Amino acid sequence: HVYSARALAGAPKTHVQLSCLGAVERTPSVHDHASPQWFKTLKLQLYSVAPHSAPDLVLSLWDGDGRDKLLLGYERLRAEAAETLEYAAEELPSLPRPKWRPLRPVHCP
Repeated sequence: HVYSARALAGAPKTHVQLSCLGAVERTPSVHDHASPQWFKTLKLQLYSVAPHSAPDLVLSLWDGDGRDKLLLGYERLRAEAAETLEYAAEELPSLPRPKWRPLRPVHCP
């Protein structure tokens, strides 16, 4: 679940992306906000991979879209630590309590 980011200086068009094994899901872009909010659940469907042997999930924060996008930061998440919610289609699960995750900065040469 992606809730928000904070203290983003000079990021006019931000979005969050979750990826693993070539599967990618992203939030919509939020324009001109230093503390963007998404409140979005990102779902990846990964098949034939046991969680304990799966590669890391990568959560990344981007500024811009298309060829002009700039990576602002990222965090690697262990697939085995990912929370799995199982519920019937007509049910709404209770969401986990939000937890801030500091992103690793990207160092440009």
